[in-house]
Amino acid sequence: MKIMNAKKYILGIAAALMLVGCYEDFDIPAVDPTVTLTPTHTIAEFKAMFNERGGAFDITDDIVIAGKVTTSDETGNFYKNMYIQDETAGIELRIGKSGLYNDYKLGQTIYVKANGLRMGSYGGMVNLGGTIPENYDYETSYIEPQAVIDLVIKKGEKGERVQPLDLSDGKIPVSSYGLWVRFENAVFEGCTFYDRDATMGGGDIAIDTWANKDYKGESSVGKYGNAIFDVNGTKINVRSSGYSKFAGEKTPAKGTVCNIEGIMVYYAGGKPAFQISINSLDDIEIVK
Repeated sequence: MKIMNAKKYILGIAAALMLVGCYEDFDIPAVDPTVTLTPTHTIAEFKAMFNERGGAFDITDDIVIAGKVTTSDETGNFYKNMYIQDETAGIELRIGKSGLYNDYKLGQTIYVKANGLRMGSYGGMVNLGGTIPENYDYETSYIEPQAVIDLVIKKGEKGERVQPLDLSDGKIPVSSYGLWVRFENAVFEGCTFYDRDATMGGGDIAIDTWANKDYKGESSVGKYGNAIFDVNGTKINVRSSGYSKFAGEKTPAKGTVCNIEGIMVYYAGGKPAFQISINSLDDIEIVK
């Protein structure tokens, strides 16, 4: 009888240990390690190097910048890029992977070890990416593969989202390019896409959705929607990708007044040149 009781006791202990082990595996998630680095430059100081060095260049100095994440590719309106900003400026990071929102959260501090990367520009906007092969069409490539991404981009602590810079007066300084901004009482004028392939006659074609996801032409430009708003006399373009989840959603009626938040972008070839990229339609609030 004592032997049987001992066996039951041992079996009970073993079962309890197995149960605890199961709960430990299930309940305790893997810890996402974070780091703290000391920046060598503010983002404004870093971007100033583009002009100081006469244009695009490969970075060979041990430079570290830091900033909070302001964009998310969860809805597909951003693709293989994200923006970060500190108290001085914002900058685009070109990263060769999608689903960045899974790794880098809005408001999270990100450190970038820039040695070995390349600073360039596109349409008048400075960006940070990878070095380029010969005869490449752009001034920077994507930061890739994953081993390189992990080496140069370090995750810091998660925090509150950045507060937008208010540009409701319609005055848009160069220093705002790349920052998360806000426009209040912006009046919607209409949305178009550019039919470069002349599948529908060519030129700007009016649409009533945020983008033209069903465009049949070869140029990806045709899938982008250009929603024009007037902000105190200044025209801004809320530019949306045809690959975004909200591409087929209806725009508001002409004359609708909205509050808008997004990344301030400048594109020299755009009409208008001032563009806004939003994370989702949650960034557009209809006022009246």
